[in-house]
Amino acid sequence: MLAERDNPWWSIVFGGPLGAVIAAAVAEVRWITPNMLTTLAFACRMLAATSIVLGAHAGSCAYDLLAVVGMQFAEVLDCADGRLARYRRVPSLFGAFLDKVTDVVGLLAIVAAFAWRTHVETGDARAMFVCAGAAMLWAARMYAFWVVVSLEREAGVSDPATAADRSKLADHRLTTRLIYALRSTYWIFYFGEADAYFWLGLALLTGWFAPIAYSYGIGLGGWSIVVIVYWTLYARRVDRIARDRSQVH
Repeated sequence: MLAERDNPWWSIVFGGPLGAVIAAAVAEVRWITPNMLTTLAFACRMLAATSIVLGAHAGSCAYDLLAVVGMQFAEVLDCADGRLARYRRVPSLFGAFLDKVTDVVGLLAIVAAFAWRTHVETGDARAMFVCAGAAMLWAARMYAFWVVVSLEREAGVSDPATAADRSKLADHRLTTRLIYALRSTYWIFYFGEADAYFWLGLALLTGWFAPIAYSYGIGLGGWSIVVIVYWTLYARRVDRIARDRSQVH
């Protein structure tokens, strides 16, 4: 199911395991809250976006390294905040809202900075627009998902289609987690939210701006279109179920 791809590959192999370590380390440090980790993750994303832009004319790799570190640290914190909230049994609607909004704004800022940087480095305006356009399609893809969730709740439809496949890897042995990560390797081509930090980080470290801008942009944009069509068809299904129920009553 498409909904299962809501668990990005980079979160499985990198962010999730390290996020569990961070959450465990601060579990009893009460002044560190889940929302604090969420805010810090957002700050890291904005620092990364700024560093990508500044690295264009700096003549040094320091800004690019800072951007890569900022993106990866943000991903780890993004995985840690939810784990910490669940461990303390303090999940909140505002925390979920803050997490989603900062994720979207932060990622769009990073992709926009990378698109502009690609144009500066290569002079290829098409690569810039491909990457930026893919980011907009990704945002539409996320919007479509949450609209469907809202429609399900409004119609009183209970269906596992919008439930993410989030295995509780923290409860498993190391070998189980490693096997799960290896089996999920092909998910990298589904271009999940966190996977951007792998792809764009790779571009900054290698200098492969245009190749990754095209491959990531076309892959993300194409897959986002498929997902949008899926959720559109699913929304029609929810509508039919709601209509049938209203006629019965």
